Amino acid sequence: MSLSLCRKRRVQDHNDASSVSTNTTINTQHRSARQRRREELSNENGENVAAAQGDAPTCSQAKRLKRSEGTLSASQIALDGTRCGKIKKVVLVNFMCHAHYCIDLHPRVNFMVGRNGCGKSAILAALVVGMGGRARATNRSTSLHSLIRNGQSSARVEITISNEGVEAFRPDVYGDAITIVRSITQTASNYKIKGSHGRIVSEKFDELKRIMDMHNIQVDNPAFVMNQDSAREFLKDMEPKKNYQLFLKATQLDSIQEQLIKCYYEYQDHKQRLIHIEKKLEHDQKRITELETEHRKILSFAELKHENNRKKTEYQWSLVNQLELAVSDIEKALAEAMRDRDKLEEQAQRKNEIESQLKAEMDACKEAIDSNRAEYSQKNNNCQDINMRLKEKSKICHGLKIDVENVKKRITYMESLIVDLEQNITQRSQTMGVEELRRRNEAELATLRKEHAENKAMNDSAKRDHDLFVENKSQKEEEFRNIKIQVDNSARKLDGINREIANLQANKKNRFSIYGQEMQTLLEEIERQYRARKFSERPRGPIGSYLDVPEQKYRNVVENQIADLLRAFIVNNTADRTLLNAIIQQRCPNMRVTIITAKFLNRVHDVRGGCVRPPPGTRLLYDVIQCRDPVVMNCLIDQLAIETILITDTKQTAEHLTIQQEQVPQNLRKIIVDTQPALEYFPAPKYRMYSLNIRPARLIQMNVDECISQLSDNYRAIESERAKLQEVYAKSERELRISLEQSKEKQALLQRHRSKIMRLEQRIADLENYEYPNTNELCVLQNELTENESKIQQYKSKLETKKKECEQAELEKQNVEIEMRKHTSKLEAMQCNIREKENELNKLQIDMRTMHDNFQRFEDKKRRIAERIQSEETKKANKLRELKSQMAEAQKRGQRVQTERTPDEILDEIKLGEVKLKQGAPLKEDPDKLEKEIKRLKRKLSVDRSTLKTFEIVIAQLKKSHSRRMYFVKQFKGHMITMLQYTFNNVLSKRRFTGNIEVNHKEQTMEISVVPRDSHIADAVTNTRSLSGGERSYTTVAFLISLWACVDHPFFFLDEYDVFADEVNREYMTRLLKLEGQKRPNRQFVFLTPQDMSIEASDFIRIHSLAAPIRT
Repeated sequence: MSLSLCRKRRVQDHNDASSVSTNTTINTQHRSARQRRREELSNENGENVAAAQGDAPTCSQAKRLKRSEGTLSASQIALDGTRCGKIKKVVLVNFMCHAHYCIDLHPRVNFMVGRNGCGKSAILAALVVGMGGRARATNRSTSLHSLIRNGQSSARVEITISNEGVEAFRPDVYGDAITIVRSITQTASNYKIKGSHGRIVSEKFDELKRIMDMHNIQVDNPAFVMNQDSAREFLKDMEPKKNYQLFLKATQLDSIQEQLIKCYYEYQDHKQRLIHIEKKLEHDQKRITELETEHRKILSFAELKHENNRKKTEYQWSLVNQLELAVSDIEKALAEAMRDRDKLEEQAQRKNEIESQLKAEMDACKEAIDSNRAEYSQKNNNCQDINMRLKEKSKICHGLKIDVENVKKRITYMESLIVDLEQNITQRSQTMGVEELRRRNEAELATLRKEHAENKAMNDSAKRDHDLFVENKSQKEEEFRNIKIQVDNSARKLDGINREIANLQANKKNRFSIYGQEMQTLLEEIERQYRARKFSERPRGPIGSYLDVPEQKYRNVVENQIADLLRAFIVNNTADRTLLNAIIQQRCPNMRVTIITAKFLNRVHDVRGGCVRPPPGTRLLYDVIQCRDPVVMNCLIDQLAIETILITDTKQTAEHLTIQQEQVPQNLRKIIVDTQPALEYFPAPKYRMYSLNIRPARLIQMNVDECISQLSDNYRAIESERAKLQEVYAKSERELRISLEQSKEKQALLQRHRSKIMRLEQRIADLENYEYPNTNELCVLQNELTENESKIQQYKSKLETKKKECEQAELEKQNVEIEMRKHTSKLEAMQCNIREKENELNKLQIDMRTMHDNFQRFEDKKRRIAERIQSEETKKANKLRELKSQMAEAQKRGQRVQTERTPDEILDEIKLGEVKLKQGAPLKEDPDKLEKEIKRLKRKLSVDRSTLKTFEIVIAQLKKSHSRRMYFVKQFKGHMITMLQYTFNNVLSKRRFTGNIEVNHKEQTMEISVVPRDSHIADAVTNTRSLSGGERSYTTVAFLISLWACVDHPFFFLDEYDVFADEVNREYMTRLLKLEGQKRPNRQFVFLTPQDMSIEASDFIRIHSLAAPIRT
């Protein structure tokens, strides 16, 4: 990640500074190593490709083509671990301890297990040497010949790396694998680079460097290839300065800083050269001035007199030139004024024509508005009927809910009555006088009846108020719901339009962006595959880009008829369809593209036998569409049968041609009426008619700016409507809240009245039905108790019935609400159509008023132009008289002299010459030699000034570039350190360790502190040197994994990572490394260990067990 990011930023910023320099040396010095290697690759690419193509047979190209057709998708490649730069095979011949050894590496995780001396580290050394590294980088030797096996004269290392993926290096030459062969002798070494076909493509070391750069392979970087000695030293010391240097090396910040230092020194050098050039320019300018003064002095007196006479002649003719230019300017102004006059007269003549056209359009808009309003009124009446039904259902639901509550209260009351009866039965032993009891009950009965009448009247009044408030609340709720739905719909529409406008503006230069932001990528990939001859025929698409509708009024109808096919693609056969599907899934997985398979023909189908002959007043859809590709036109004929569809402007024509079977034209499938709203008629005997919603054209003959303008207009209209709706929404919400509060208050008041009435009625009934005590009173109470218990059961049964009725009524109410929402949405659509027509009518009225206002201004402007023409003609006549007089004067002086100087300049020189003539002739010298010297110095001065300007631009760019890069390095360091610390803490937490990485950029140190599981202890271990061998090994592996998370490389080799670890920490480290390999399938990991571990191979792990060394 850091490698590619650093290099891209470095190359981009450097190009900014070097592009302004004309000095080849400056350009080369400031160009980064990565950029120079890319330029060398492009310069030698033609030579190498030609050589490879001369060696490769045709069958090899066919095999590569077949392999590319079967390429997996990106997700499959990630799962299989396929990536450019991964090592597939290593072959060692007479290298160190190996006579002949071949190993095939898994593309993901490899463990090399073997005892010390079996040759594990030799494979790692061969990897470094074979990929262009020095012998010193292996820590095994300082010279290559010492790596040859004892008793042998030469050694060979063969390394095969993968060349499959999107960043493959010249895949047409090398294929899907590259084999690097380095042969080593006692005196020298050489390289041979082979393709997957086994033939030698190049023997140049520069080609190997380009391969390494292309695949980002760095075998000399210890973060990616850590050999045995480096691993042991790192495990043993973990010094802060070495840690920091390893971090810089891994992220390549060290090379970036070196380039920045070079850039700063070049900036200082250029500043010194700039000062030197400025001083030299000042000296040369003084010298030229002195020589010019001397040259003027040595001109001969006769030549000076002759020159003075010639200048007088030139002066006279310069006056003639000046007058001719003045006359020419006057004639141009006069011609322009006449053109303005003719243009105004033409506009005045077109006034009546424009006015008639505007009136016709206004009448059409008014007619459409009246028609839509009549239909809206009819649908609005239907909506009001549905609203009345909704209110009735709401009222029924409310009444049933009240009945349920009343039955519940009755049951509660009966239960309390039974309790009272049971108590009375037990307490009837104490009796009182019958007459006295009767008088008391009658007095209480009279009082209760009077109170009951008063409460009854108040209850009736409260019930009427409550019913009014309930009805009002239902209306407010319905209004609130409808407005909220409209506001939400507007917000969703605005968000969609915003996203669409942003996508179009980001791809404004791409005319295919109206079909989606990924369409250009898809078309480029199709073109690339077609040039590679993977398609039998070039796929056609998107279909809309091939279509034109010359008549503007039919564009909307045509686009709505073929809307489903506008973004579709056409392929020639099933194989092309499969390949196009694979391209879409790999490059544009979010696109949904329709693919049509049809045999490509180079001529349009002959449809005369099945075509409809359009009657008067109709147009054939086949004739309205113009297509420049016969394949696309044939697709429209096959898919939509456009030769059987008619378009008309009047409903009467459509009905006349479709209602009666005798009137139906032959082969007619349907007729579209282009009105608002549009209509679709199907002919008898299956006559039917449907309404169509015709949307404005978005794709056919539309460019990006028009599409953005159309979307912006829609956005403003919806935004204006949404603002109004939000005001209505806020007002409705306030009214609904007030209505709810009032309804609750009335409900509580009504409930209190009803409760009190029920108590009074019950008490009155008790007193009226009171039976005074007699001999059988206990028996009567017992019977009443039994009767009340029976009533309770009846009430409970009634309660269940009421609940079911309430649920059924609520369901019917919801159905009516759904129907109401459907009608409301239709009304909103009709309102939108009416508003659009009203806006169009307003615009036409404004155009009419503007035209009348402009006509008044035209008269004033015409009068001013006539005055200007008269003035210019007068000026022209005066100037012509002056020119005639001056021409005669100049002809007296001599023939015409062509000059570009002004009369004032020539007159100044004449006066200067006359002064010199009065002074007398100067001394004679060689003027030609002096004049050549002056010209030479002036040329040199011009070159030096150009160099000075170049240096100033380069210095400014260097300073700006250096500052920008320094800021980037600072930000990049912070980003990498944050990612390093985050990953390091995550890895340590897997063993419940805690740690920290303290970085001091000034001192260039990176201190690693780790606290094992005893972090709660005050004197817990924090220094890595105080850790045990296993804990230090685990910390080292955690630090390396953290570095790996910050960088990107095709493979990672780690030798003897567990040399100081115990069994427990070795198991944890091995599990951690296996997990790292499992998480990152696009990387290859090779771990070398002398320890015997119980590791099982899997689909992403391969175990390589090396034989024990032979001891003599």
